[in-house]
Amino acid sequence: MTAAFDRVFLWGRPFWEYLQMFKLSKDDLEKHILDCAGGPASFNDDLNRLGGKIVSIDPAYRLQPEEIKKHINEAHEVVRRLLFEKREFYALDFYGNSVDEYCQVHLASMDDFLSDFSAGKREGRYLEGALPDLPFKDKEFDLSICGNLLFLYRDVLSIEFHVQSIEELCRVSKEVRIFPLTKPGVLETDDLETVINMLNERGYKTERVGISYEFRKYSKEMLRVTEASIRNML
Repeated sequence: MTAAFDRVFLWGRPFWEYLQMFKLSKDDLEKHILDCAGGPASFNDDLNRLGGKIVSIDPAYRLQPEEIKKHINEAHEVVRRLLFEKREFYALDFYGNSVDEYCQVHLASMDDFLSDFSAGKREGRYLEGALPDLPFKDKEFDLSICGNLLFLYRDVLSIEFHVQSIEELCRVSKEVRIFPLTKPGVLETDDLETVINMLNERGYKTERVGISYEFRKYSKEMLRVTEASIRNML
C-alpha cells in the first residue's frame, strides 16, 4: 500500500448501512456491483449469500486475515476514542446513542468479513488493487460504490486523485455512487464543488442525492456520477 493508503483506517460496515449510504434498491442489488475500497465490510459476504454478483477491491486485501484483524483492532481504538471525544460530530440514533453498541455491531460485521475473506479471495470476490488504476475492463460493472475514502481523506488524497479515481470508476462501470462527501463535523467544503465542476467539464453527469442515513452529522448526501453517453441509456 502507498503511504497515503497506509493512513486509511480499516473499518467495515454492515449490510444495512450500505443499503442506506448508497440508496441501494432491490433492483440495484441485482446488478453486477464493484465495491471499491471495500475494506473489511460484510457487504460482499451478505450480498453473495443472497445470490448477488459482486467484487470488492482494496489494497488491504494483500494482507493475511490475522494482519487485517490487527488493523481492525487498531482502528477500533481510534474509532471509540473519536466517538467519545467528538460526540457532537456523530449521530448514533440507529444504535440507541450508544458507542458500545455501535462498535459491537461493526465488529460483528467485520468478523463476518474475516470468516468469508479466504473463500472470497479464491472465488475472485476480493481482489487487491487501488484507485486510480483498476484491473477491470471498460464497463465491466453495472454499478460501482465507493465508501469512506474519497472526500473523507482529502488531507492526504489530492483533488486530482479524486477526479482521476472517479473517472476510473466511470470507466469500469455504468454508474458510480460515492459516500460521504465531507469530513466529520464539516458541513461542506470547496473541494466537493471543485471536483464536481471538473467532472462536469470533462463530460460527466453529477448528481447530489439525499439519503436517509446519517452517521457523521451534516453528511446526508451521496454523489452519483455517470458518463454522458451512459446517462442517455439509463
